[in-house]
Amino acid sequence: MRNHLLTHPPLARLCAGVLASALATTIPVSVHAAPQPSESAGAVSTPETSQVRAALDDGDLTTARELAQARTEAAPTVANHQLEAEVHLALGDYQQAKRSLAAALELLPEDAGERAQINAQLAEIEAASRGTKPEEPASTHRDAIDQARADRLAALAPKPPPPPQVVDAPKPVSIAKKWYFWVTLGAIVASAGAIAGIAISSAVDDGDNTNAGTASAGAARQPIPAGGVMFRF
Repeated sequence: MRNHLLTHPPLARLCAGVLASALATTIPVSVHAAPQPSESAGAVSTPETSQVRAALDDGDLTTARELAQARTEAAPTVANHQLEAEVHLALGDYQQAKRSLAAALELLPEDAGERAQINAQLAEIEAASRGTKPEEPASTHRDAIDQARADRLAALAPKPPPPPQVVDAPKPVSIAKKWYFWVTLGAIVASAGAIAGIAISSAVDDGDNTNAGTASAGAARQPIPAGGVMFRF
């Protein structure tokens, strides 16, 4: 048969043309059919909730915030907004936490049961940002804290200056050495002596007068002998 084809040149040329046409149409098709790289192959995968929790547990708050924000941007759901708010609270960023919870509320219908929980959480964050929490119990050691603070302030307060010291102060003089003591004592003694003298003088005068009166009365009672005066020795 091969010899038969070779002996008929037109038929050989026809076969060669068909083969060339087949090759020309097959090569471009195979090139276009090569697999193209997918657009999603180079995309960053969305962080998992477990990754955010693990970063929180490890205390890596910066990584936790980055993962939570990336998850919210990829899928802005209520749960993701709440998770991001939790991370912001751990960082002490109350404003960002409130924004995340407000975004979660916008995604919920008005009659959703989760709204009450999120509103209560917003109220707690608002109170914490002001430094007060209504449900916080009263401090049992407040008095001790106030007393310690008062003691510290008293220790820091300027102390009053000490009273000035008297230099070369004279020693106290005994009253027996005071001139007015002896003057007063002399006046008292003189007064007492004068009073005693007057009393003694009065008593002597009274005694003399009594003796004189008695003698005069006795002489008057003695009879005078007749015939002259009699002297008795």
